[in-house]
Amino acid sequence: YGKIDNNTGTLIIALMSTLTYFLAIYLFYGIAYMAYSKHTYLLWGSGVAAFVVGYLMTGLSDIWTLLMSWSMILFAGAIIGRLTLTGKSYQKIYLIGLLAVSVFSLGLFSPIWHDLIVTATQKSTTMINEVKQSLQAMGYSADAIRESTDSTIKMFHALIRLIPALMILSVVMQFSLGFIIFTYRINKNNLQTQKLAPFIHWKIPFGVTPLLMVAILLRIFGSATYALVADNVIAFLAFFYAVTGLALMEFYLEKFNFSKFMRVLFYVMLFFTQLIGLFVAALIGFIDSFADWRKSQPLNL
Repeated sequence: YGKIDNNTGTLIIALMSTLTYFLAIYLFYGIAYMAYSKHTYLLWGSGVAAFVVGYLMTGLSDIWTLLMSWSMILFAGAIIGRLTLTGKSYQKIYLIGLLAVSVFSLGLFSPIWHDLIVTATQKSTTMINEVKQSLQAMGYSADAIRESTDSTIKMFHALIRLIPALMILSVVMQFSLGFIIFTYRINKNNLQTQKLAPFIHWKIPFGVTPLLMVAILLRIFGSATYALVADNVIAFLAFFYAVTGLALMEFYLEKFNFSKFMRVLFYVMLFFTQLIGLFVAALIGFIDSFADWRKSQPLNL
């Protein structure tokens, strides 16, 4: 929460961002482990101390950012630690923790979305104008320039519309990695009888489908604001469906005994399909949530 001014170098900012990204993953894991180990006084005492130290660094100007970001890490970590201690399934624990992270992320990011979208729109317009000038200087025809810039404009427009979902997903990724490290640690030390399901059995519960259907209906019949919300909800869910679609692909690659080289080659080819590959993976994951191609009950995420 230290102040960064205009004199701070780009390299320093990049290093600090990388450090804090992995620090958040470690904190999700570490706080969960503290809660699981029943270090109650240490957990909440250090949590209060962190709030105090953060306040001394930020003052009242950034108090909302401090409260939301630190509460997200503290409470999500404590939730998954305590719920694991009670013996609840990993799927239920993860979903409850995911809900906590998403709610605090909304509180953290929603005040800045409008300004961020406006700034991103202005920056993209400037960049597109610079690209036009560069293409003209290189001798491209008017039709070629228009075709190139039209595709770029569509890409920027889609990315700007999905800024809320992308920002929340970035935190969800940190939480998910911390959760996986936590479950691995307690299972490695034989502290828990249940095991996290292997990746090839990851599956989205069918109960998520109504939320997706509501988002699709809002996208089709809603106003511009509702359509924007629906786009971000669909993008958020599509990420999870894509992951489970990849799990299904890996399941069949193992089932048909594909070599490691062939599997790596398959994923490289899938990567180069870009959005088409992402859409196919998400579609497969969605269909499998009720088709059950692996003939299994909904397993732990």
